[in-house]
Amino acid sequence: MSTATASERFWPATFAERGATVPFTTPVLAAARMRSTDPEKVEYLIPGLSGSKGTYVIPAKALPEMFKMTVHDRALLEEMEAKSATSPHDIRIATLKVASTGLAGSDAATAAKTILSAAENQELVTRLFVVVRALEQLSSGKEKFVVTDLMSDSGKKRARAELTAAGERLDIELQELLDRLEQWGNMIAPLGVPRSAAVGPMRRIWTQLTELSRVMRDWAAGEWADDAAPDATLVADVAEETNRVATKPIGDLDSALDNIAKYIVPWGETEVQLKAAMDKLGWFFDGWDNVLKVWDSAQREVHYRQKEAVVEMVRLLPLVPQSEVKSNQAKWVDLSVSMRRQVRVLEGWNSGEIDIELMMRLEKYKASVI
Repeated sequence: MSTATASERFWPATFAERGATVPFTTPVLAAARMRSTDPEKVEYLIPGLSGSKGTYVIPAKALPEMFKMTVHDRALLEEMEAKSATSPHDIRIATLKVASTGLAGSDAATAAKTILSAAENQELVTRLFVVVRALEQLSSGKEKFVVTDLMSDSGKKRARAELTAAGERLDIELQELLDRLEQWGNMIAPLGVPRSAAVGPMRRIWTQLTELSRVMRDWAAGEWADDAAPDATLVADVAEETNRVATKPIGDLDSALDNIAKYIVPWGETEVQLKAAMDKLGWFFDGWDNVLKVWDSAQREVHYRQKEAVVEMVRLLPLVPQSEVKSNQAKWVDLSVSMRRQVRVLEGWNSGEIDIELMMRLEKYKASVI
C-alpha cells in the first residue's frame, strides 16, 4: 500500500493545511512543505513528482525511505522532530542550527552563522528602539532620547530616572517595566520598528512584494514573456494580495508601539496580541524569501532563463489560506484557479523536459536563503 497520496488542492483552508516551507537540499524536495494538524501527525507536501501536476502527501517517517536524502536533510528532519518544529519560525531556527554545523556546505554554514548573529543584533537594536519609543511617550517632560543615549552612563541614568517615574504613574515596578519593554522588543524584532534603523526582515519582505508585483507586471508586458506572461501576472497578483493582507497586522503592531502607555499596563493581554500578530506575519511571509531569491538570481539573465525562473516562482508561490481572507475573497478564488492551471514541475520552457542545469542552479542559491 502506498504511503503517498496525490492532491490537486491549491488553495488551503488554513495555515496548518498549507504547511510551512522546509529548505531541504535534496533537489526533488526543493518545494516541499511540512504540515501538522496534529502533534502526532506530521506530513510533507511534495509537488510535481514524476512530472505530475499534483501534490503528493507523504508521512514524515516515510520521507527518508522514499527519497535518497542528503545528510543535511536527514539531520534537519531529526532536529525538527526533536524540537516539534512545525511553525515557520521554529523550522527556521532548526534549519539555521543544522546548517551552521556545515552539513549543507561551508557557504551555507557561513550564511547560517551570519544570519544567527544578525538576528541577535536585530533583537538588541529593536529592544533599544522600543525603550526610546517608551521614553518619548512616557517621559513627563517629553525629554528627547536617541538610541546612543542608552549606551552612555549619563544617558542610562537619565533614562532610568524617567522610566522609574513613568512606572510609578502606571503602577508598575521599574524592573517589571523594563522586562515588558524587553519582551516587546524581542517579539517584534523580525518586523522591527517603523521609521527607524531597526527594520527587520519581515518589513523588508513586505516592501519587496510591492516592488516584485510591479516588476512582474512590467515583465509580463514585454514581448519576450510570450507564454510565460500569465505566470508572471500570477506572481504579481499573489505578491500584491499578500502585501495587502499583511498590511493590517503590521499596522496594528506599529500602532501599539505608538501607544505604549495604553498597552504596557495590561501586559498579559498585550503579549498575547503581539505574539498572535507576529505569528500570523510569519505565516503570511513564509516562502516568499525563496520566491524573491529566484527572481533576484534571474533578473540579469537572458530572457529564456527568466522564463524558467518565473515558472519556478509559480511553483513556489505561497497562497494565503481561505481562513485568513476576510475581504477580496473572489480575487483569491481566481488566484487559486489560475495557480491550479499554471503550476507545473521544474522543466525547460521549450522542451517540457526536466531541466537539470536549472535545478542545480536553483539549489546553488538556496544556500543563501536559509
